[in-house]
Amino acid sequence: FLWTQELSPTTHRGKILSWCSSFARIGSLLGPQSSLLFDWNKYGTLTIFCVIAIVSAIFMFLLPETFGKDVISEASEVVSRSQQNKVKQYPEKQSALSKV
Repeated sequence: FLWTQELSPTTHRGKILSWCSSFARIGSLLGPQSSLLFDWNKYGTLTIFCVIAIVSAIFMFLLPETFGKDVISEASEVVSRSQQNKVKQYPEKQSALSKV
């Protein structure tokens, strides 16, 4: 929930946080049912949880760093900030674009 609040603009923060809360509630409803699935198929249950954990870890590493940056207040700042990150990551493309 912490990154959700930092990455989403102020104008959209409430709606995005409610979506995250809804998915957390769905997960809390389905979690106890996994014991029934474990009794039926142990490897299938473990595989499902492992795949979810690995996919979550991959997406976590794709999130941008927010330390020392201002909180985004409008949706237009998301686009400008992502363009600034691309320039920092690929400075050779920026120099090529400035020649055009």
